[in-house]
Amino acid sequence: MPLYTPTQGRYLSFIHAYTETFGVAPAEAEIAEALEVQPPSVSGMLKTMVKKALIHKKPGEARSIEILIDANAIPPWNQALHCNLKFDTPANASKAWIAKRGEEIIAARKAERAKAKNPIATDNQ
Repeated sequence: MPLYTPTQGRYLSFIHAYTETFGVAPAEAEIAEALEVQPPSVSGMLKTMVKKALIHKKPGEARSIEILIDANAIPPWNQALHCNLKFDTPANASKAWIAKRGEEIIAARKAERAKAKNPIATDNQ
C-alpha cells in the first residue's frame, strides 16, 4: 500500500520544494495558490496528512509544517516557486536591495532551520 495518495504527493512535493528553497514552510494560502485549491481544502488535507503521520504541524503556529517521511519518497516539484516574504522596506529601496534583503532573510531562516534540526552539532562549531 502506498504511503500517500497522488494528491497528498502533490502537497508533499510542494511543501518539500518550498521549504528547501526558502528555508521556511509555506503558508496554507501559498499551498492553496500553488495547487490551485481553496484554503479549506488545504486545511483539511493537512489534517489528514497529520493523521497519516506524513507531516507534523504545530497547532496555532504559522509555517510550522514539517515533513516526516524520507525526502527520497517525495515526487519532485517541477513548477516555479513564489515566496510571499514580508519585511519592512524603505520607501527609496531599489529592486536590487529588496532582492538582496529577501535572500538574507531566506539564508537566515535556512540557518535557523538547520540549527533547530541539529542544535548540538551547530553549537559545537
